[in-house]
Amino acid sequence: MRKAHCTATALIYSGRPDPEWELDNEQLETLKGIWQQLPPSKIAPPSPPPLGYRGAAIRCDSGEVWLAYGNIVTFKRGASRPKHRGDDQRRFEQTLLGTAPSNALPAGFRPPPAP
Repeated sequence: MRKAHCTATALIYSGRPDPEWELDNEQLETLKGIWQQLPPSKIAPPSPPPLGYRGAAIRCDSGEVWLAYGNIVTFKRGASRPKHRGDDQRRFEQTLLGTAPSNALPAGFRPPPAP
């Protein structure tokens, strides 16, 4: 099995690089499992603010991208249409942020409540 190369990002800064870290295959598979359990959503996530927390994302060299924000997780692969799933408990987002190495996120960081 080919190892996926995926980068997680916490979208928290304006004007400087956001924290990024690599996901291992086990972490990615856990997140994919959560994604598969989420119910489809007919709505897209709300627009994030220009400053402050804007969600958490995964980008893989395979072209797969997930974005968790506002109780919605969006998945897109290449040029395909995005798929949205509801995550009222923010399980995907919290699990993704929980994969960050101890020094990746600012001390005491907690994502704000969903808009």
